[in-house]
Amino acid sequence: MKTIGVVVLMLLLTAFLILLIPAPDKPTPPRSTATTSVTTIVIPPSVKLSSLDSSYGAVRGNLSLSNPNNFAIAETEVVCDVIAASGIVIDHYRFTVSEIIPANGTKTMNRYQFGPWPRQAKGLQCNGNKAVKR
Repeated sequence: MKTIGVVVLMLLLTAFLILLIPAPDKPTPPRSTATTSVTTIVIPPSVKLSSLDSSYGAVRGNLSLSNPNNFAIAETEVVCDVIAASGIVIDHYRFTVSEIIPANGTKTMNRYQFGPWPRQAKGLQCNGNKAVKR
């Protein structure tokens, strides 16, 4: 019985000593710096067509891109719908204008070659699809 008491006393002393021994210093993890990201919404430019010519089975014309943003844009994707007399879209032209369009400015492309012009085509409607802030 004395032996059991000594063992229990030793266990209690060991547990007490473990609690008293200070834990080794752990390296403090670096503080994370809060990053704030601002998302800029880019409004695609409006597209104005003029002087369309469908001679020789291809269509070409003047194209003006107007940037409504208060910053310059580039890599503007333009999508043009080829429309039949019935009003149905029968084909598409999709191209990218890489030039920089200044803030609230306009970029004009003269005699742009869109591509082949279908016989049943009667009109062309173009829109800026997307652009990148510069």
